[in-house]
Amino acid sequence: MLLELFTFITAIIINIIKLLLLLLLLLYIIIIIIIIYYYYYYYYYYYYYYYYYYYYLYAYYVYIHFLPGTPVAWLISDREDTTALTCFLKTVQARSPSTTISTAMTDDGTLNCNFSV
Repeated sequence: MLLELFTFITAIIINIIKLLLLLLLLLYIIIIIIIIYYYYYYYYYYYYYYYYYYYYLYAYYVYIHFLPGTPVAWLISDREDTTALTCFLKTVQARSPSTTISTAMTDDGTLNCNFSV
C-alpha cells in the first residue's frame, strides 16, 4: 500500500515536472518570437525605413537628339513635393540660363506636382 502510494506520488511529480518543462519551452519560444518581432520592428523598420527610404534622388538628364541621356545635376532630398523640385530646377536654370526644360519624367508614380521654372 505504501509502495503504491509512493509510486503514485512520484508519477504525479514527474508529470508536473514534464508540464513545467513544457511550459518553460513554450515561454522560451514566445520570448524568441518577441525578440524577433522587436528586431524586425524597431531595427529594420525604423533604421532602414526612416533613414534610408525617405531620401529621394533626382537626376537632371540632358538629351541631345537621339543620343543617350547624360546626368548633369543631382538632388538628394528628404521630401518629394513641388517645392523641392522647383528649387532644384531653378538652381539648375540659374547655373545654366540657356537651359530650357521640354519634358519632365518620373519613374515613380507617386510624384504628382505642378512646377514651373
